[in-house]
Amino acid sequence: MVKNNKRQSESATRVERTAKLAGVSKRYVRLVINGERNNNNVMRIYMELQEGEDLLVKAVKELVPFS
Repeated sequence: MVKNNKRQSESATRVERTAKLAGVSKRYVRLVINGERNNNNVMRIYMELQEGEDLLVKAVKELVPFS
């Protein structure tokens, strides 16, 4: 049995960018995302980055035929 312990690079990059923009550590961002800490500013930045990335992926999929 092979374990899948691969780090999700998209999420890790989003956490890193959020930490830089908010001026906090990456660990603190992960704590906020997991609900262990409450910081609306960090969560807002994280969600905005995620929504922006989702829109970008959607736009690329519309422009480039993958089939």
